[in-house]
Amino acid sequence: MAEPSVGTIAPGVNATLPGEVKNQTYWTISGIHSSSVQVLTVTTTITGVSAPQYLLNARTGEIIYAEGISGATFTSCARGADGTTAIAMANGDRIYLVNSANIYNQLRREILRIDSYLVTNGDTHDHSGGDGAQISHAGLSDLTTGDPHTQYQKESEKGAVSGYASLNASTKVVEDPANATATPTASKIPIADGSGKLDGWISTTSDSVSGLVELATTAETTTGTDTARAVTPDGLSGSDYGKRIVEWRVIASGTALTTGDGKDYFVVPVTLNGYNLVDFDIAVDTVSSSGTPTVQLYNVTDSQDILSTVATIDANEFTSYTAATAPAINTSYDDVSTGDRLRCDVDVSGTGTTGLILIMIFQLP
Repeated sequence: MAEPSVGTIAPGVNATLPGEVKNQTYWTISGIHSSSVQVLTVTTTITGVSAPQYLLNARTGEIIYAEGISGATFTSCARGADGTTAIAMANGDRIYLVNSANIYNQLRREILRIDSYLVTNGDTHDHSGGDGAQISHAGLSDLTTGDPHTQYQKESEKGAVSGYASLNASTKVVEDPANATATPTASKIPIADGSGKLDGWISTTSDSVSGLVELATTAETTTGTDTARAVTPDGLSGSDYGKRIVEWRVIASGTALTTGDGKDYFVVPVTLNGYNLVDFDIAVDTVSSSGTPTVQLYNVTDSQDILSTVATIDANEFTSYTAATAPAINTSYDDVSTGDRLRCDVDVSGTGTTGLILIMIFQLP
């Protein structure tokens, strides 16, 4: 029996091609088969494939063309197909599904046959249908009322109601001035205003409506009365709400204030890491009858005075808030880190002064 050969097939006739091929599908030969046996018996029922098929004996290299399948047998087998040599099969030989040159040749001939009915590169678009590959537009009728070819529209319908959109020549955008406006209008297309913005089309936000929102400045955040602007993390930290106030009791109430460095120490906690000292004042419990109590704040860790102008309390005053000369912070040394040790140095105690409180305000830079 011979291998199949596909020649020219008339239109509408299905070609007989080999069945679908599966990767690494194989069966095991059951028993001994001579080189001329045309019915091959395997150990399991053959499923998942259809005849005809090409098979390969992995041991001998023989190719077999099987025209039929029945149960656990390949029937009507052409031995030594595709130019190979028929060799006796041993029990346990494995036979695999293979693609052979004959299969590829059949596919090539069928592809070429189909190609002969397609439009060729040299065809002109005269709609004549002269070679059987063209479609005559004369056969397309009723393209207006009740048109079943709804995807086909004529040039005259461009920009018309229910027609397709027109594009301008430069920016290739839809041109429809009547339906495009910068003023919010129902059923209209939004376009940018004279400033190139669409703000007019976006609602102003509120606590119940999503929309356009302005960010609050640091000053507006500090004021705290604006109901229309949004607060940013940076704006919050830069406002009064971002300040950390520390009152440091250095000398107990009723204890006389005396001069000297290291009257007490303050260790910067982790919550103030990276903050700057932005304000510094002092207060006493009993006023000085003469002389001005004077305090310097010193960063022991950095070995630097933090105040460029020391804090003083005028005679008969309780705080430095009313001092003739306000304390000033040296901005080169105002930053603190976790674990920094700050020291209170009293340079002048005054007369009859008792108690001492340091008031420090920190804020992120």
